[in-house]
Amino acid sequence: MLNLDKEKLALLSWLYKNDQRSYQNTRKVQKFLFFYEIFSKIVGESYELGNFKIWLHGPVDSYVYGDYTYRQPELIRAIESNKTHESVQEEIAKKADFLVQILNTEEISNLTHEFDLWKTPAASFEHYEQKNISLNEKHFSHTDELMAEELFAMYDEKMIENSTVIHTFGKHFVLTNDDANNLTEDQQSILDGLSFDENLQNPVFVEIDEDGALIID
Repeated sequence: MLNLDKEKLALLSWLYKNDQRSYQNTRKVQKFLFFYEIFSKIVGESYELGNFKIWLHGPVDSYVYGDYTYRQPELIRAIESNKTHESVQEEIAKKADFLVQILNTEEISNLTHEFDLWKTPAASFEHYEQKNISLNEKHFSHTDELMAEELFAMYDEKMIENSTVIHTFGKHFVLTNDDANNLTEDQQSILDGLSFDENLQNPVFVEIDEDGALIID
């Protein structure tokens, strides 16, 4: 029997439908859930933070973790039979998902480490393996609020809908849907080569000019 509630099931169903790549990454699943709840909090929507634990790589919803890790076949059946996402706030979900798409696994974990909500309790114990320490909302500071507001406002919904993220060797290139659909093999090869440029930081925004040249922002 699954332990997660219907709201988390709706969120996982949304992610499974809209971003299979992130759904296959357990850490990105957790960060999607974390940022969805944080964004919901700052915009005045209902949110739930009580099931998150303080782990080495950031906050982890313990119920979701257990179902995702040990009951995946049952979870998939529940997801595929979940026909409605009425409880999911689309704009919030899209922004949380875009954030986990444009950063690699380590980067998105490090971003959660910037929040006092994680840092304050994490500093109070010696071994991160102690996974029974619950996230406490009282540690959500004014700095956290400002950071969450900045992240939420960074990319608008229309821009996200018109963007495709191309993942190559740890780099995450953001192109318009049209540019991504018309990407040639030569242009893809160039992106593959740029993936090894240590001077480029995720996310990498790319435009294709009328001559087919790649413009890196």
